Amino acid sequence: MRTLSAGNKKVFTIFAAIIVLIIGVLVVALSCVLTIDKEDYTIQANSIVFDKENNAMEVKENGTIYQKWDQNYYLKMGKEEYALGKQAIVYLPNRNKVYVYGNTFEVQPKGEITKITKETEIGDLKRDRFFKLEDRKYLVVGAEIKNQTESIRTKNYLMIQLDKSGNTLLSNQEVNMKTIKPMIITTSTYQFDVANEKLYFGEEEIDLKKIIGSSNEYKEVEKQINDTEEEKKDIQQIEGNEPIQNNQNNKENQNSGNNPNGANGSYPSHNKQDQINAGGNGQAGGIQVGNGQNQNQNQNQSQNKTPLSKSINLRGITPRSSSLDIQYAILDPENKYQTIILDIQGDIQKTIALDKTQRNYIVTGLTPNSEYKVTLAYKEILTNNTVVDGIEDTMIVRTSKVSDSITITKMAQNRLYFTYKMDKNYVYESAKIGFYLDGAKQGEMDIDIQAAVSSQGWSTSIEYSYGNEMILKLENVRYEGKEIKRDLQAKLKMY
Repeated sequence: MRTLSAGNKKVFTIFAAIIVLIIGVLVVALSCVLTIDKEDYTIQANSIVFDKENNAMEVKENGTIYQKWDQNYYLKMGKEEYALGKQAIVYLPNRNKVYVYGNTFEVQPKGEITKITKETEIGDLKRDRFFKLEDRKYLVVGAEIKNQTESIRTKNYLMIQLDKSGNTLLSNQEVNMKTIKPMIITTSTYQFDVANEKLYFGEEEIDLKKIIGSSNEYKEVEKQINDTEEEKKDIQQIEGNEPIQNNQNNKENQNSGNNPNGANGSYPSHNKQDQINAGGNGQAGGIQVGNGQNQNQNQNQSQNKTPLSKSINLRGITPRSSSLDIQYAILDPENKYQTIILDIQGDIQKTIALDKTQRNYIVTGLTPNSEYKVTLAYKEILTNNTVVDGIEDTMIVRTSKVSDSITITKMAQNRLYFTYKMDKNYVYESAKIGFYLDGAKQGEMDIDIQAAVSSQGWSTSIEYSYGNEMILKLENVRYEGKEIKRDLQAKLKMY
């Protein structure tokens, strides 16, 4: 019997490995094909669809959502195709419903997990529900959705996407913002500790990382405690004085005074340890202990010299098409902050000195549908009269898209009636409506700007002759002295 040489054995082994690899690839490909959602879903005009970057898109005409072999969903509108990601999220404003296409995992109050495949219809958006969509991506549903400080408030639904460091992107048709600070999202029945991926229904804690796993690398910074013998004991008596009651309460009060708005990433009550601001060099809990002489005077001087609490924080940002409404809070009873600075970075850069007595500032002149980095910084005067710079808060936020619209209202006696509404936050200097019949331009009309920005919009009509397709287009748009392009139209087909 002929035996294989060493060289032939090596060739045979390589050949067998290639065959096994090919079979493995075929098995994986076949598995992907078999698990593809083969149904096509019709999406109605005026629906809100979110692309793979979680940007909201208004569907101007009926479209179709379907899944390809790469396991991603896509939206087809006319000749345009948009990638939506592993799940497709659709909001129907007229019916107040949300549809999710793809695998979803609904988390129940007792920790039970319900897996839903293909299509999930969420019809009652007033009832609290919670879904995990994929790794680090969630859907919160409820009549009222907010964070701890209530700087973020919305309703019906909110998509929450984490990056691996725990930074959070919040989005729906009203909200599109990114924050680098940990937060708690709440509804009437549960709390969602976003960065740690923990869900709380009352005392019931659910570790969301255990549902299909998580690549979240966020690690909570444990608060440091400087325990000394003086801090461990209550100060019962300073010579010649009445006992000081419950020094631990004093410590807790000092800690709570550091940040009255809870904006430094602290959590409400889930086994988190309070930070103790302990005094050094003969101090205990911030109360100076002397050498036994003139204790009353030393105590009073120490209490008088105790710094009052101060803080600044960025409470929230409301994006509009050309502006950002920025809410902030400043507590500075001793006037230690020399300047509070708001810095805007993007295609437009702005630096603003904020009024410490105010609570919001509107940044105008921004570009629609553009991302900006908003930083809240300060210059602080120290006890030795030196000035230091610091950054307190940063958020990434995107301005909303321009929300003007053309709506065909009726046809009668060879006239086409329509209404044009202009975005009140992005008012054009001038614009026209062009009328096209079967691809040929028939005429145009100047828009009444004052009427267009009203709540009813600008309503008028144009004469037409018989044709198969009629289109109204927004044209010749001028904004701040420049002509800009706007792809906005209304189409009517005759059958």
